[in-house]
Amino acid sequence: MLSYDPISGNVYVTNEASSNLSIISPTGGYVVDTDSLSANPDAIVYDTAHGTMDVGSYNAATAWVVPTAKSITVGTEPIAMANSTNDGDVYVANYGAGTVTVVSPTNSVLSTLKVGTSPDAVSYDPAQSAIVVSNSGSKNVSVIATGSGNAITTIGLGTGSDPGAIAWDSSDSYAYVLETGLGCVAVLNLASGTPLVATVGVGSTPSAVAFDPNNGYVYVVNSGSSNVSVISGTAVTATVTLSGTLGVIASSLTGYEGVLSSHGGGTLYIIHGTTTTGTVTLGNTPKGVAYVAASARFAVPIQGTPGALILVEVSNNVDTVSFPTGYDNPTSVSWDPGTGNVYVTLSGTVLAMNTSLDWLPAVSVGSNTEAATYDNVNGETYVANYGSGTISDV
Repeated sequence: MLSYDPISGNVYVTNEASSNLSIISPTGGYVVDTDSLSANPDAIVYDTAHGTMDVGSYNAATAWVVPTAKSITVGTEPIAMANSTNDGDVYVANYGAGTVTVVSPTNSVLSTLKVGTSPDAVSYDPAQSAIVVSNSGSKNVSVIATGSGNAITTIGLGTGSDPGAIAWDSSDSYAYVLETGLGCVAVLNLASGTPLVATVGVGSTPSAVAFDPNNGYVYVVNSGSSNVSVISGTAVTATVTLSGTLGVIASSLTGYEGVLSSHGGGTLYIIHGTTTTGTVTLGNTPKGVAYVAASARFAVPIQGTPGALILVEVSNNVDTVSFPTGYDNPTSVSWDPGTGNVYVTLSGTVLAMNTSLDWLPAVSVGSNTEAATYDNVNGETYVANYGSGTISDV
């Protein structure tokens, strides 16, 4: 049997012989996920009051409740999001459309704003109440004033620029924008009439950046040169040498940073200040890192059969929590400070692990999930579905 979810637009099909549930995207025309059930499901209905799929089995005298997510249509290829902590609006960068969609805490689309070409990173400046967008295609940065009007200004970064990830230094309101192709960081001050303060040379192919308010350092991960540049203000004060092709970074905001590397099949390096204090072998292709402040651990999802979530303390103690059966290929990870849950995205699905390290029922979302953000106003976590042009409130 099958049933339609009017919120996500997906169709749910019970497979009695294989004891599972297929979730089909009508826009993509393919199965985006398969949920394993314990015994011969043969009936299904959508519960409009609770936003769930209720599944039953006559033979096994069993019923299951399958969560679904609220889906919000944005633009083509949503790739990054940022939350305005003032009003709770979520700003979604649509890479394929060259736009930013503004979504309210009640999940209403407020506006769609034209920015530069191929926006691929977005961040919020609380000091100026502004959203900053890196436009890799047009080689510039768009600054959006939050609130009514959403006035947009453009900051050019020059020939050869390739703006990417953004971090904020809350002590001086500087924005640090990676210029991947040039091997440098553009330092912006939005309160100034001449916002481009400095250009700081770093390593080869800078790919990720984070600010730690505990020590006031900005950490730039250089994937090409296998090192991390540590910036104070507008100068590099130290370079931390690591191994392998480096990826993303997560800051504990307490003086410890976690950096992913391809070294040894997958490694998490822990940096304290300007010194490497931990090297934890993960294996099986890590896919993102987030810091879970409630338990003071870095969370890293890895591929496998099934995949797993590796939890690493700054002291290098490690716990491994395997995914439920059938979930093998994570794409990203985030932490929800409201509920304490850790969210792991897969294509078409989001897994949530609670503070007791138990997995909650999987939630169906759109296809090709790319990123997640937490909205402090409504207490919800959103994921961007690059393949289906939507974001999902999970």
